[in-house]
Amino acid sequence: MTYARFTNVVDGILMSAAGGQKQSPMSMILLMFALIAISFYFIVLRPQKREQDTRKRLLENLKSGDSIVTIGGIYGTVVDVENKEGTVIMEVAKNVRIKILKSAISTVLNPSKERGAGLPAVSNK
Repeated sequence: MTYARFTNVVDGILMSAAGGQKQSPMSMILLMFALIAISFYFIVLRPQKREQDTRKRLLENLKSGDSIVTIGGIYGTVVDVENKEGTVIMEVAKNVRIKILKSAISTVLNPSKERGAGLPAVSNK
């Protein structure tokens, strides 16, 4: 659809909504801006918010025994979760434990059996 045809269609809609009176170009620009803002919300912001909420729930429900990957690419198993400090102690090899921030966890590979149903096993793609 060309721009000229699109504006004719929008003009027709605005004229019928205004009782046959043609709207000013400023009102048409405001209508277009509102449509773009609404589209941006549903295409970008809403899915991003949903993903953030999912990640937050995943990190809050982290349990001992979960296999994780850090943002640095280190694979390990959660040994202890310290919620007050926001840290996790993970074991990367036998008797080798490191303390990391929860925010440094990129992916939960193998959630423990204690986790409730409905939570995803992978937080980031």
